Amino acid sequence: MNPEDRQKFLKWYDQRKKQPFDFRKELYEYCKSDVDILRRCCLQFRSEFMTINGADPFSYTTIASACMAVYRSKHIPQEQIPMVPVRGYVTKVNFSKVSIEWLMYLENTMGIKICHALNERGERNIDGVYVDGDFCNKLDIVERLNPRDAFYGGRTNATKLFFEGEAKYIDFTSLYPFVNKYSPYPIGHPEIITSNFGGFSQYFGIVKCSILPPRGLYHAVLPYRSHGKLTFPLCSKCVETQNSICEHDDADRALKGTWVTIEVQKALDVGYKLLKMYEVHHFNEQPTSLFKSYINTFLKTKQEASGWPERFAKQLQNEPFT
Repeated sequence: MNPEDRQKFLKWYDQRKKQPFDFRKELYEYCKSDVDILRRCCLQFRSEFMTINGADPFSYTTIASACMAVYRSKHIPQEQIPMVPVRGYVTKVNFSKVSIEWLMYLENTMGIKICHALNERGERNIDGVYVDGDFCNKLDIVERLNPRDAFYGGRTNATKLFFEGEAKYIDFTSLYPFVNKYSPYPIGHPEIITSNFGGFSQYFGIVKCSILPPRGLYHAVLPYRSHGKLTFPLCSKCVETQNSICEHDDADRALKGTWVTIEVQKALDVGYKLLKMYEVHHFNEQPTSLFKSYINTFLKTKQEASGWPERFAKQLQNEPFT
């Protein structure tokens, strides 16, 4: 409470401190006023939302669904968001992991090329019947890339539980809108790559790979799921066994997972080593305008409602908002 408001409160209190206080009555009036304020706010919100966007937000269950309706009806570019196949982008036929291991074993031992479900030539069939292989546990075979595996929650752990001294933090104002407005997004259908990979920097999209973290990195970059939890380890074996001191070799330390290529590129910049790519979903089109008009519309309204930042308020209080 600032000094001016405090003086107003004390004046109000002095006028009423000797009057009887009816708790039941005051509680009723408070609740009644609270509901009335909420009603007025909802009506004003609905009016402004409809004026700006042409959609009734109360026709939708959540604010997220209302915003998505506005984006789809007024801002989404034409013919840029594809319909993902019901069964995804993976091979249309079923196959077993051990069958691919067996076929790759034969390729290596016999020096031949075999058509199977995970290479570019695809699996062959005889009179409409697909053939299968069997056997071998030592080949590095993984399941097909699932785009949903690249979605991770935010990082919320405490890096230090106790810090003696002056602590500082950096606050990003509206970081999400900034990224949505200025950063590239993938559009269209991806190019599915499972062999004959090129340089990693040429890809934009999602990658399933094996990567080796550096030792001693203070802030690990890549998330990793272990025991139902989201972790950021430098050793996969340590996080699986919950060791505190790492004595594992590089083969045990390596992480296998699915990540966005931008995240992996950042990891490479700080010392991670890419060991092997299993599959890449590469998007050739990467516009920066996918959400631009949507962000412009809502961020303008938000900033007008928030007003100038406190450090500029006094300097610009008499100037029109631009």
